[in-house]
Amino acid sequence: MYFEPGHSDHQLPFDPPTVLFIANQRAGGGRKDSVVNAEQRGEFVWNMATYALREAVNITSEEFEPSVDEFQRAGLEKAASRIVRPPRVAQSPVQFECAYMQTLRLPGNSEAGTVDVEYTAVNQVFEMRPPTSGALAAGMEGSAQKFQRAETEGER
Repeated sequence: MYFEPGHSDHQLPFDPPTVLFIANQRAGGGRKDSVVNAEQRGEFVWNMATYALREAVNITSEEFEPSVDEFQRAGLEKAASRIVRPPRVAQSPVQFECAYMQTLRLPGNSEAGTVDVEYTAVNQVFEMRPPTSGALAAGMEGSAQKFQRAETEGER
C-alpha cells in the first residue's frame, strides 16, 4: 500500500506511515550497501523476508563489494517498483516502496556490529482491536480507506 502524505484532506494517525530497517556495519565499521543506497538515492524498498526466502536472505547478508548484484547472487527476481526507482523482490509477498527520511547510528562495542543468527516463524496470527472506535481505530489498523470512510461518516 502506498500513501501520499499531503495529497488528501484526511489525516492518518501515523502520517506518514514509517518503516524502520536495521543494518549492521561492514567489517571495519563501514556502512552496508543498503544504508548507503537509501541515503544516496533518497528511497528504498522494504521486502518481507518469508520462510521460503530464508536462504536468499542469508546469502544477501554476506559482505559483497558494491558492484555485486545481490539479487543475482541470491537467485532473486527483480520486479519494477511502482513509485520508487529501486527494484522490488518479485518473490516477496509484501513490499513497501519508501522515501528515505534519516539514518540513526547507534553506538556499539564492535567495529563490525553484531550478526543476527536467530530468526522466527509466525505460526499463529491474532487480531486485537484498539480500545477506541471510529476513525482513530480505523487509522490505527493502517487502513486509509477505513479511516476516510469512518471520518466521512463522522465517527471519531
